[in-house]
Amino acid sequence: MACGGGFEFINIVPKKLPVTSENGVVIVDLTSYDPVTSEEFPEFSSIQDLQDLRFFSNYLKEIPEQFFEINHHLKSLFMCCSTIKPDNGLLRLPTHFNYFSHLEELHLVGNHFEGFPLPICNLGNIKTLYMDNCTLTKIPKEIKNMSSLVVVDFSYNSFGNPDSLPKEFFQLPNVKDLYLIDCQLNELPSDIGGLRNLEGLRIGKNNLTKLPDELFDLPKLSKLSVEGNKISELSPNICQLHSLKLLLIMENRLITLPEEIRNLSNCIHINLFDNKLTYLPRSIIEMPKLETLIVDGNNNLRNPPLDVCSRGLDSIRGYFETLDAQDVNTETVDSQRLEVVLLGESGAGKSSLAYALVHAKALLHPDNEAHSTVGVDFFNWRPFASVIEFHIVDCAGQRRYQLTHPFFLSSEALHILVVDLFKYEPTKSCFQKTVGDWLDLVTSRILKPRIMIVPTHLDKFDPSDTSTVICCCKDILKRVQDYCKGQKALIEYEISEKRKKGLKNPLKGGSNPEWKINNPPIISSVLHHAFYDALQEPPPTEPVCNTSYIAMVPVSNVSELTGINALQDEIIRIAEDRELFPSVGRDLPEEWVKLEVALRKSRENDQVRCMSYGDFEKFAREHTGLSKMGLRSAVTYLDSIGELHYYKDIPSLHKNVFIDLRWLAKLVKCLFRHDLQETLNFDESFQRFGMIRGYFDELKKNLIQEAKLSKALLRCLWAEIELDEAMFLQMVELLHHLGLACHLPTVDPDNFDLLVPWFLTDYPDEVEGLSENLTDDKVEINLLFMMSYLPPGLFDRLRVRCCSLVFDFYNWKDHLLLFGNNERILIHKHSYPAGADSSSPAIYIKGRGIKAELNSLWKILLNIFEETDALLTEWQRLSVQRFALCPPCTQKKKANPCLFQCNWMSSASARKHSWPRTTKICNAGPGILRGEKFDANLIFPPPDIVNQLLDSKWLQLPKPVSEIVPDSLIADLSQKIPKEWKLLASYLDLNADHVATIDQENTIIAEKVIAMFNAWKHAQGANVTRSKLVTALVDVGRKDLAEKVLTYQKE
Repeated sequence: MACGGGFEFINIVPKKLPVTSENGVVIVDLTSYDPVTSEEFPEFSSIQDLQDLRFFSNYLKEIPEQFFEINHHLKSLFMCCSTIKPDNGLLRLPTHFNYFSHLEELHLVGNHFEGFPLPICNLGNIKTLYMDNCTLTKIPKEIKNMSSLVVVDFSYNSFGNPDSLPKEFFQLPNVKDLYLIDCQLNELPSDIGGLRNLEGLRIGKNNLTKLPDELFDLPKLSKLSVEGNKISELSPNICQLHSLKLLLIMENRLITLPEEIRNLSNCIHINLFDNKLTYLPRSIIEMPKLETLIVDGNNNLRNPPLDVCSRGLDSIRGYFETLDAQDVNTETVDSQRLEVVLLGESGAGKSSLAYALVHAKALLHPDNEAHSTVGVDFFNWRPFASVIEFHIVDCAGQRRYQLTHPFFLSSEALHILVVDLFKYEPTKSCFQKTVGDWLDLVTSRILKPRIMIVPTHLDKFDPSDTSTVICCCKDILKRVQDYCKGQKALIEYEISEKRKKGLKNPLKGGSNPEWKINNPPIISSVLHHAFYDALQEPPPTEPVCNTSYIAMVPVSNVSELTGINALQDEIIRIAEDRELFPSVGRDLPEEWVKLEVALRKSRENDQVRCMSYGDFEKFAREHTGLSKMGLRSAVTYLDSIGELHYYKDIPSLHKNVFIDLRWLAKLVKCLFRHDLQETLNFDESFQRFGMIRGYFDELKKNLIQEAKLSKALLRCLWAEIELDEAMFLQMVELLHHLGLACHLPTVDPDNFDLLVPWFLTDYPDEVEGLSENLTDDKVEINLLFMMSYLPPGLFDRLRVRCCSLVFDFYNWKDHLLLFGNNERILIHKHSYPAGADSSSPAIYIKGRGIKAELNSLWKILLNIFEETDALLTEWQRLSVQRFALCPPCTQKKKANPCLFQCNWMSSASARKHSWPRTTKICNAGPGILRGEKFDANLIFPPPDIVNQLLDSKWLQLPKPVSEIVPDSLIADLSQKIPKEWKLLASYLDLNADHVATIDQENTIIAEKVIAMFNAWKHAQGANVTRSKLVTALVDVGRKDLAEKVLTYQKE
């Protein structure tokens, strides 16, 4: 295997073939070796009773004659092209290939045949046939002879011609699974109705505009995947698919679903990601077995609102339930609101811009000095009574505060990037600092962001110097255009690499590069016409290529308000553009609006900041007619628009509803301040927290110099917020959940200390942590997460996660050193190649341990890898490459060692069948005979370790929200344990006689399950807990239900 980093894997097929036996079947598997060649074709005929043969065929054009000396009773043949080797394999099969008349399974993937190999049509016993990516253009009529076929995969071929798929193909009597993915199909033949036993059909990534009615007559079809087509309407006849369980119709053009969808009585999962949905029929909630409905990416969805749908079926049910409860004469209410997030460098003028928008006048400071925002501020702005209300979030510009910025970015917001035009210079470095870095922040986090660029401080220019103003504005626009082209090129590269490796794209579009390239960010692309009018300059003649565009509006927002009116008009125009912001004007139940109004009055009059969920339900009953389910749906909506915040996924916080986000933000602002050295001083009132003056300065020093925050000092920082002990502890948990702080080891949990990475400073002695030479009994593994952009706060949030694991640790700025039993792990920020102008930011993970205990080292590294990956998934458009560094290069201390690209969790399982233990590698040396052998376990983990880690994750599940096992939970589980109930009973310590009695006394499985749980509760009494139930469910392989039990809350 050759890699861009200079790697080459060579593993020639041995003379003595590896023979194994499984259940009496003799197997020769050569897929962990290089493809075979005709010159050194293995002597397969020497293997007695060979039944299962696997090898790569990249270097073969034809099959050598000696191949036919093999035992003709061969039942399974894998003769595919490896995706990591060059050449395209077989061109044809000889006519006497039908010698293998006993074949039942045939894999020919990746061989670029000149035409369909007709000899296989005479193999009437084949049940499984994989011929994807074989350059086929037509299936012959002779395929009718393959009447035993059950599974057929012809994906990634070219069947665009009407005669590519003959009717004989659709008359095969036993086909159950058919794959025709990315076959350039313009229509699916009506003959599809002939496959009467078809259970699974996958026809994604074609050019289909509709599905034939004959498809809906298939009585056994349970899985239908048609993602990535051009279907705009789903026939009502889909209701005839009574066996359908899984419907995947992502990335099409559906506007709605037919009302008849309710009749899909067995459907469990529907994925409608990235269609053109505007509304869902109420009948969707009448589907009796539907468990999941995915509608993300349907930005035009208004009824129910997209954010409500994104929270799941219960949220959707609550929405329709609320509508049903309304008076028939009551109309839904349009939601005329939009969130606006202000970003930009410190001093760019964000706060004064917000003030100018809200108050229509300049912000004047008494001392004539601009004051920097601390953390975040909030404003509400309604230009006119009849237009949209804007919720403005003003984020501090100092880079240190970027740690918290991601929590305020929103897919439904307009992000305004404020740039000080007077200080702007038309250079690459200035653009990157003032514009590029902020574009990276938003475009990496949000799937399809909308960004307006607003240059400020026009009043500082000489009124006659219009040329400089226009020059700077045009320079920004030109560099933004180049930025977008660069982002597109990066995604195109990612697509090409995936195609080279034969990797399939994920189902959800956020991490699908093809989806990303079709849904680019929308960023200011033209200068607003009013600016040219003010300067008496003619606007450019080139038209705007996109009807839904965002203009750049330069303004003066300090001593005068030049451009502010134009900016207000542009923001309103953008908000009313349904292509840009379809959520504005969405339909809302009247009861939701009543609740929102009541909340606002409560904040103003009662100064209530937070309520328990029980009190919030009581509050809602007093002011609305919402049911419990309707209230949960309303909470989802109000959370999405910033009227409240409900952390339903945090066990310690899900019982509270925060109804004042300014109060919540104040908690963060009191702690994360750049001027804490000056503003934090002892106050006599701190004595109520047990704080004494003599100890205060020591604790303050610990925080500012060592990032160590004591409970007592945090109490003082939050003194003006008046938190009781319970709420105080919940807010500490929130800091941990957000990755802003973690507990330090302590012997006194009542007087804990927190690590707050925001305050970490450089280590004075520049300690590397692992600088000493590697001894013979030690090994070193080096891993690298290289990315197009290192999101702010990502490294420190990773630090918090790692320090929360069971390790000793040492911290300093941009570095973390972890100590295991015999292992040391150094994690730090990095650039690769080091010191180069073209370097990319990265997170570098270096692990050292004892050579004889390599597995222990990998276990730690894989835990850190998973923590890193979990954080990276939040940055949906971020391009990330994962590398292992070449051990010979790192041992020789090369400045830029060779890289091996891999995903450690998936590579390990692939390696189990594809790569050898010891490999000739690293072509970085001089001369012809170069490269060194080393243990491949130094670049990817042993598969067994990966499997252990995946299994152990279920042994470390969080505590359930409650240990009580309510009857409603049992009733819910009874519908989802059809087969495993007897096994589960044994893990719950019910004896065989008891299980047999339950089985005989009940006829319906759901009743048997309920009886089994009741027997368990009767036998165990007070010992019945959710934790025990979770363990039993994991043991029987129902981890999905274990998660449900952990988080289940009785309605």
